[in-house]
Formats: sequence, structure tokens, C-alpha cells
Amino acid sequence: DSFDLLQDLYSSSNDWMLRFSILSGLGELGDIRAYDLLIDALTTSGDDSPLIKVAALGSLGELGDKRAIDAVKPFLDDEDSTISERAKVALDLLSASDVE
Repeated sequence: DSFDLLQDLYSSSNDWMLRFSILSGLGELGDIRAYDLLIDALTTSGDDSPLIKVAALGSLGELGDKRAIDAVKPFLDDEDSTISERAKVALDLLSASDVE
């Protein structure tokens, strides 16, 4: 299915733009199985990958799984304003979500 294909492609690619695009689309896809991949991308991307963090934060917010709240909170104070703003939006979406 679509998620499995995207997950495999993400895992096998080192192209940051492709990885960014995949992460950005996972929230819109709405498949709860994306949670672990998004958390992994958020927590393992280095400081040289701020757009990966931005994409993961955005998709976690769109996915609406409240389990992500604790993972998103540390990014509210990120020195990169793009990351901290995306974390705020994600937290707002997660707080309003009905998904547990």
C-alpha cells in the first residue's frame, strides 16, 4: 500500500529532498502507522537537517496522534524559529485532536 511504499523509499534514500517530501506527505496521508517513522525522523535528524524536523513536526500535527505531544514539546524552544513555530502549530493541532 502507499504507506509501505513511502516507508521503504524513505528508509532506502539518502536524498534529503526526497525524504523531506515523504515526511511532508505522511501527515496528509493520515495513516497512523506513520507515527513511528515521523518520531524517528524528528529525533534522529541532526542539526544539519532542520527541514526534516520541520516536515516531521508538521506531519505529526496533521496526523493528530496525541502520543506525539511529549516528542514535540522540546522543539518549542528550538533556536531555529522555523522549527519552534512548526512545533507550536503541531502542538496546537495535537491538543485539539481526538486521536489517542
